[in-house]
Amino acid sequence: MFSNSAGRGKKWTERSHRWSYSYFRSEIPAGLEIDHLCRNRGCVNPWHMEPVTSLVNWERGISPWRLNGLKDQCHQGHPFTPDNTYQHPSGSRVCRRCSAKHRQAYEERQNQKRRAA
Repeated sequence: MFSNSAGRGKKWTERSHRWSYSYFRSEIPAGLEIDHLCRNRGCVNPWHMEPVTSLVNWERGISPWRLNGLKDQCHQGHPFTPDNTYQHPSGSRVCRRCSAKHRQAYEERQNQKRRAA
């Protein structure tokens, strides 16, 4: 990170890749973020970067969240259809069939504990 403490007023820091792009290429337009075209987040080579919108940066990404969003079935092979998928307010998806199976197993364990007590 680049720190500007020489001038008067507020201190500020800027991420190294953003500073590198601004210094060697051009100013980053407002509302855009830097996308690492080389997919190396530690890279500061300004010719490996491009200013894009947040959505474009996310769509190009290889993060676990992005890759999970591309899946069309759960880990048990049930399809993510509107009828079989619960969309959590946070954005995550849950397979209704798997959820029902887990709930049933939990209730059976609870009933066994009650009978044993």
